[in-house]
Amino acid sequence: MSNFSSAQTGPKTAEGKAASSRNAIKLGVYSNSLMPGESEQELQDLNNALRDALSVEDGASEMLLRTISQSLLKTKRLHDAEIKVVQTYFARQDSRKQFGFQANISPLLYDRLPDWYFEEDPEPKKRALVRFGAVCEAIHLKENFKLENSLQARTVYPNLWAEVMGRQAINPRQSLGERLLARYGQAKPEFNLQALVEDYYKKYPFDMLWGENHERYEMVIENLRAQALIEVSLRPDLAKVEMQLHRRRIEAIETIARLNSARAIEMASVVTPSKELVLPHSKQNPSSQKASTKNASNQELLIQKATTNEDSFDPEVQLQASSTLSPNEN
Repeated sequence: MSNFSSAQTGPKTAEGKAASSRNAIKLGVYSNSLMPGESEQELQDLNNALRDALSVEDGASEMLLRTISQSLLKTKRLHDAEIKVVQTYFARQDSRKQFGFQANISPLLYDRLPDWYFEEDPEPKKRALVRFGAVCEAIHLKENFKLENSLQARTVYPNLWAEVMGRQAINPRQSLGERLLARYGQAKPEFNLQALVEDYYKKYPFDMLWGENHERYEMVIENLRAQALIEVSLRPDLAKVEMQLHRRRIEAIETIARLNSARAIEMASVVTPSKELVLPHSKQNPSSQKASTKNASNQELLIQKATTNEDSFDPEVQLQASSTLSPNEN
């Protein structure tokens, strides 16, 4: 027994094995177990697609197929890890400062910028645009106040309606003006609308800032994210892992192709030479009979040589074996 086998150590108890499994999960990219958020059904669908594409029909190829699917899964984890690294890039103070400088934001606000400015989740940005739209519509309604406009606010001022009444409020018991009166208590509707504008700028300053400048902010953030992705892609540790996973997939695919080719050659090379049919009472030329016997013997030797060793199979030898068949055998 080798020293390597005798030196193997590992967890023996159930608790130790569970702890070891958790350690593998902590590694994330390198884990062979499914991570939180990963779908067993999606992995099975991937295996089925690979099985059809690579014509996997035996156990050895099936093991190689599992290697390919695990490699693809780990590559996806690696890309997800790169995204997380980029997200942490924006958490650094110098990155916030760089964004604020390019976006023309006051230096006093650099440290107060919300995280959702730089995250991939679009929902906080959509909510900010709705709030800013509600403020803009409130200003427009205040400056052009008519009772009929207030009564048609659900269709004319949809963002204002959604913020004050709620999107699901189709036939509410109160009108928009009554709801604003109950919230701010001003004598005139115009005053209540102005109170809403001041309230939103006080409660949601960064929503208002995003709403006013979201196109420019998004452009600056995309440029900074592209720079961060370039920095991440050049990290030698991540590039090394990705190259190893890619090489592992290529080697497994090539091995499956060789196994399929060897199996096809083996099936095609199983040829049983038929004996030459001799009619009764027929006379055969001795020299012709001798040549036929010699050809049959040569053909059997060539077939035996061609099928003895699968690894050393030579298609030219097989072609010679086929060419030695007599016309009747063909």
